[in-house]
Amino acid sequence: MFVTTKTASRIIREQKNQDKSVALISGCFDLFHPGHLSLFRFAQKQADLVVVALEQDATIKNSKGDCRPLMNLDERADMLTDIASIDLITEIPEEYSFSDPDADQIQEDFNRALGIDVLVTTASEDLYQKEKQRRAKRLGIKFRPHTLAHHLSTSKIIERIQGK
Repeated sequence: MFVTTKTASRIIREQKNQDKSVALISGCFDLFHPGHLSLFRFAQKQADLVVVALEQDATIKNSKGDCRPLMNLDERADMLTDIASIDLITEIPEEYSFSDPDADQIQEDFNRALGIDVLVTTASEDLYQKEKQRRAKRLGIKFRPHTLAHHLSTSKIIERIQGK
């Protein structure tokens, strides 16, 4: 279910009032591949509720270039809606670039507002893993990096298509 951040926060509070734990995965999820599926399944083992937060189209463009995202926010959310290991999909409301000095603070504020218990990411593909680990420590939540069996990324798939 794709919901606003406000609705996601309310649902998460309701779940936590029932002693449910909440894991968050944030990212682009621009072109679905087996690495994403592995990450979602891993997150499902870390908490009772798995929330995926999608980056804004402008954030992806600012961070990865003019040709990205391949699919807009609504298309990416629609693609993830029927994935059984995802309970809730929302969006990170702010637009920024991953390299902005304020990016980590934007993410930290978002994580705090949602009230998550676990921050899940990939161990090898995430260029910002160390920042996420420090953020989890500051928030007092668990940090769970997942080592992917499939060393795929949307960028690598695009390179394959382009014959690089």
